[in-house]
Amino acid sequence: MSNNKSGKEDLDYAREAIAVNADKKLTNKDVVILIKGILEVIDQPEKQSEEINFQPTLLIGGHQITVKQVESYSLTAQCGEYDQSTKQILISKTLSPSTKKQVLCHEIMHVLLIESGANDYLKSNGISEEAVPCLLENILYQFFSNNTHPFEVLND
Repeated sequence: MSNNKSGKEDLDYAREAIAVNADKKLTNKDVVILIKGILEVIDQPEKQSEEINFQPTLLIGGHQITVKQVESYSLTAQCGEYDQSTKQILISKTLSPSTKKQVLCHEIMHVLLIESGANDYLKSNGISEEAVPCLLENILYQFFSNNTHPFEVLND
């Protein structure tokens, strides 16, 4: 996949990969492409219904995680949250596109910590689960913003 593909093309590629590999786990490259596509769609919420006709989901640790933009008042947190019981990342519609992307990165880290069980390790060692996403959200956001297809460096 070349670096000049649009977010819509990335989403189409990821959608095809999901359909073809419905009973398999997606590759890391597919997940990165899907995240990039979702981040681009978040940038253009008015086009979201035209460009994407399915609920955006991420495959993380074997779990299908749905990403939804919601009204701020429906969130217990101000910007976003991960609901483990419904496997949903909820992000406030009222945020700027760049803030939505940062919040998505933050919430993805919560998913990684919770679904891997690492949050239990953190808690048992007196470390707040919130500390890790807060420390890493900016660098993860910068990474995805600056590296369209990071796995292409492997030339596979």
